[in-house]
Amino acid sequence: MIFGFVIPYRDVCQLAKPHNVDWLKRRLAINNIFRFMLAKRHVYLQVCTLITSVKNEKIKLVRALADNQYRKASKKIVCEGLRLVSDALKKGLKPEFILYSEDVFQSTSFQQYFSKQLFSKPIAWKTTQQVISSISDTVTCQGIVAVFEQPSNVIPLRPDWVLICDKIQDPGNLGTLLRSAAAVGVDGVIVSPESTDPYGIKVLRGGMGAQFAIPITVCEDWKLFLQLVRELDVSFFLADSKAEYSHYDLHLVEPLAVIVSSEAHGPSCYVRQLNPVEFKIPMQNSMESLNVAVAGSVFLYEVLRQRRAVIQKN
Repeated sequence: MIFGFVIPYRDVCQLAKPHNVDWLKRRLAINNIFRFMLAKRHVYLQVCTLITSVKNEKIKLVRALADNQYRKASKKIVCEGLRLVSDALKKGLKPEFILYSEDVFQSTSFQQYFSKQLFSKPIAWKTTQQVISSISDTVTCQGIVAVFEQPSNVIPLRPDWVLICDKIQDPGNLGTLLRSAAAVGVDGVIVSPESTDPYGIKVLRGGMGAQFAIPITVCEDWKLFLQLVRELDVSFFLADSKAEYSHYDLHLVEPLAVIVSSEAHGPSCYVRQLNPVEFKIPMQNSMESLNVAVAGSVFLYEVLRQRRAVIQKN
């Protein structure tokens, strides 16, 4: 019988008899994986190698995934930080590998988010603080980075309500919109062409795990985008500060799609082809517009409010 577990090399040497140590060292020089006989059973040991070089293949992969085109082609995502990695694991995403520093492994925060048993598996690799900081996207590295397969959830064929992000190019805005969409319980989000990637590291950080909670469809072609949204069989509502109607004037309990567009360029000609009902959010003190993430969130919660009112009435 073959058993699999991870054990540091120094601990193996302590457990093994003296005459076996040289054999283990020779075996380690050939491969980090080795076997030895214990109680007449084959025991499979993987040595916990410390990654000390920025030229390590896993470090190179994380750095390569910062490129949008490479990330989209590989269907992999990079999560950084205790909270984000933990959320991905809780939602069932399977990590290709996890990189962590000794400092974070011993921290109290680490123990709040993870079971240390997870980090005894072959997917977890310890690095020096210098190495993991070299691939960090934040000013203060949290000491943990993981690579996952990109989620592949599908929006229902007949959704009750969806969010459509029209040419949202700012990562912070898109992340906030995804977070609000997940919070109110939309059936999915459609991201139009010319938008930032919802699985980019900055959008993931802004979404706070929203990408793992709701289906997201990314469209790379406008023709396919229009085909997809028209098949939703919903009414379309478009946020536009120049609209005549306030969002308080609308009836929002039927199946619908909320469209939010870039602040800089306004609604694209493609979403206008959907003949949406346009609305604005009332403002005072000579304010002309709201940040797109704020406006979208306000409207999403108005939809939720109206639907809850109907449920309570019935």
